[in-house]
Amino acid sequence: MSDDLDDIQAIFFEECNEGLAVAEAGLSTMADGDTSADVIAGVFRAVHSIKGGAGAFGHEALQSFSHIFENLLDEVRAGRIEPTADTCKNMLLAFDVLSDHVQAAQGFVAVPDDAAMLATLEALLAEGSGDAPAGDAAASPEASARAAEGEADEFGFMPVVVDIEDLDQEPDAFVDLGDGDAQESAADAGWSIRFAPSRDAMANGSEPLLVLRELERMGGEVVGVETAPLPPLRELDPEAAYFTWFVSVPATVTRSDIEEAFDFVAPDSGIDIVEGVAPSAPESEPELQPEPAPEPALEADEKSAASDAAPSTPPVENIPPAAAAKAAPPAPPAEAKAIEPPQNIRVDVSKLDMLLNLVGELVIRNSILADRLDSADQQRVELPELARLTREIQDNVMSLRAQPIRQAFSRVPRMLRELCSATNKDVVLEVSGEATEVDKSVIEKIGEPLTHMIRNAVDHGIEGTEERVAKAKPAQGNLKLSAEQRGARIFLRVADDGRGIDRERVLAKAVEKGIVASDATLSDEEIDNLICAPGFSTAETISSISGRGVGMDVVRSNVEALGGRIEISSTPGKGTTFTMILPLTLAILDGMVVRLCGQRYVLPLSNVVETVQPEPGQMRPVANSSEVIDMRGTYVPVKRLSELFQLPPADREDEDSVVIIVETDAGNVGLMVDTIEDRREVVIKSLDQNLYPIRGLGGATILGDGSIALILDIEALVASANSPSKFVLKGMAA
Repeated sequence: MSDDLDDIQAIFFEECNEGLAVAEAGLSTMADGDTSADVIAGVFRAVHSIKGGAGAFGHEALQSFSHIFENLLDEVRAGRIEPTADTCKNMLLAFDVLSDHVQAAQGFVAVPDDAAMLATLEALLAEGSGDAPAGDAAASPEASARAAEGEADEFGFMPVVVDIEDLDQEPDAFVDLGDGDAQESAADAGWSIRFAPSRDAMANGSEPLLVLRELERMGGEVVGVETAPLPPLRELDPEAAYFTWFVSVPATVTRSDIEEAFDFVAPDSGIDIVEGVAPSAPESEPELQPEPAPEPALEADEKSAASDAAPSTPPVENIPPAAAAKAAPPAPPAEAKAIEPPQNIRVDVSKLDMLLNLVGELVIRNSILADRLDSADQQRVELPELARLTREIQDNVMSLRAQPIRQAFSRVPRMLRELCSATNKDVVLEVSGEATEVDKSVIEKIGEPLTHMIRNAVDHGIEGTEERVAKAKPAQGNLKLSAEQRGARIFLRVADDGRGIDRERVLAKAVEKGIVASDATLSDEEIDNLICAPGFSTAETISSISGRGVGMDVVRSNVEALGGRIEISSTPGKGTTFTMILPLTLAILDGMVVRLCGQRYVLPLSNVVETVQPEPGQMRPVANSSEVIDMRGTYVPVKRLSELFQLPPADREDEDSVVIIVETDAGNVGLMVDTIEDRREVVIKSLDQNLYPIRGLGGATILGDGSIALILDIEALVASANSPSKFVLKGMAA
């Protein structure tokens, strides 16, 4: 049983993380000025769900804090507290404490000291309730007179005088809260709901009134309350729930939205959701027609005629929801076309990883069969059909792991506001491409690099307001965050319109710290990349934002660990752009198998534009020992991979080789190889996990004959083609 509870609690913590993401996005939106009812309600529901689950699993500290936070959100939602900039700022701070409480409930950190934050929330609640509620003003003179007879005690409670004989009066069994028009329209209501909270609901942190408020927010109306279970006042338990509520909800509300309001209601609560039936008093019994006296036996024809003439269903009036659900005749199949809500299931990521690995093995086995069978045998065993099915399985598995990158972008607005506050700068954020989908493992690992790049852009790149105005720039800085997919890669950019990289200062700092020699001659690109060196920083003092020289080093190491790379482009006085180029997926890609100096390599097919076998005179040398190929009047630079990898040159003419035109950021480039062998789906095996990262290589794969082929990183190869350092690959077997 404990294992089952652990599993359920694990699901609760997953839902907590989802709720925290929703709450943070909503609070950030509110801080930006959008305080619409939908945004506030979204934050309220997220915190309410966390509180309900915390109470169910006994996380008292989390439940207690989220309860106060929820009360504040409820007051904001009801319009009794204005969501000013100050209030939104305090709610964001409260969100931080709530996140710490969730971490503490999981055992990752110590329980946070929330006393100061609770005091702030209580103060906001007290300000919101400064005016007496309208209901108090309407109190009867008699009640006011009786209250005046007592004196407030030391806790501020005012005693009320009650006649002792009133304590044992029987309450009404049902209180009708709807007027005549409401009762008439209730029959046309989309949904009739009966809600009987668990007796211990409030003791477990679940407040029925919050559920009712949520239903009212959807347009629902409480039309009746069953009070029969309410005991005499002497026996009443103030922490117990006794009432049963009847609510009418419009047809425009979906069933899934209604069920969401009951997400964390105790399982022993009574919940009936019936479509198209008006709620009514529970004691109202269906007024059925009196049963006729037994008739004498009829002949078969007479019985048939009588049954045709008789009504199929006796008239029914004032049937409670539960009874109506049983009494209502089933709808004919032709009319039963209700759209079912989408069904979701939570799956452990490790199980998806295992499934992806199995698909990879299936791809490898398919490749082995393709190598060992001739064309006729492949057709006989329907190998092409097997390959098609394997590809469909692979695509579906990859779609299960694909997530929009907005999950990584969602924390940036709030981070930017905090950085602007700390640096006293005014920066506006532009986001694009947040719907781009990438593998979940990529999203999980780019959060830290993204944080460091944003901090670097705000602290080092973008100038202060006065400096920007002096340079005739807009007073407000601009930070652009974008993502786009190109083939099998995703390009994630952080661009600012700041001062750019001061290369003289960067080089001087690098020489001072011993990172480069004092007589070194470096290109602009090499100087820009020095900011990613371990321990490098141009900050004069160490602050909470920068100065320790670890930020950009972390960016580069994390990106390279993902099989990607980082590029830096800067124009002094105009700004800097950091580009993270990452694999779209870390599992399988379409590749072109090529042979070079007796060894086989794989080029990602997404980069390939076309292939050509050079004709005499089509290849032409240019300055600096470079070559180009004439492609229909356009000259495309050509790189010989054998020279880049310092492999022994093959004894063959250029006309016997193949030039593969690939698309890169720098434009089209030709890569010369010996031959093209095949097009294959290959399973990517990481080099940094099995060997070490090598620039220019995106990983390795196992071919159908069991041999290993290296996967080329085209962008890195082209970017480093003119660098003095070459790619030395010795001892690699074919």
